[in-house]
Amino acid sequence: MIVEFLQNIKKQVTAALGCPYKGTSHTTPDTSDCVWKVANKVKELGLCEFEPGREGNEMAKKTVNIILLGEKRLKSSTLATFNKKVRRLHDGYLDEDTELDVDEMPPAALSLDGDEQMHND
Repeated sequence: MIVEFLQNIKKQVTAALGCPYKGTSHTTPDTSDCVWKVANKVKELGLCEFEPGREGNEMAKKTVNIILLGEKRLKSSTLATFNKKVRRLHDGYLDEDTELDVDEMPPAALSLDGDEQMHND
């Protein structure tokens, strides 16, 4: 019933607007021609191969492995800062930006002999 109703609405909208109904389904376009065109041009110009004398090479920058560089920087800066703060805390010094959370409640009295303490109370 509802399908027939929707088909009638589709026909009325198509007639009112004067244009054919367009579906909502999507088909992936075939871009293989464009890809092959670019690949052939790259091969023709020899862009996949290193040429030391190629025009523009003098302006090119070497590429670094950003994962290794990031790891190195993270380890060097973070670890050095952490070790520095631990040494300062150990020596009794606090940095200006270091805040200590002071717990006003006394620590809980924990015992390995929990059963004995429960029976003694």
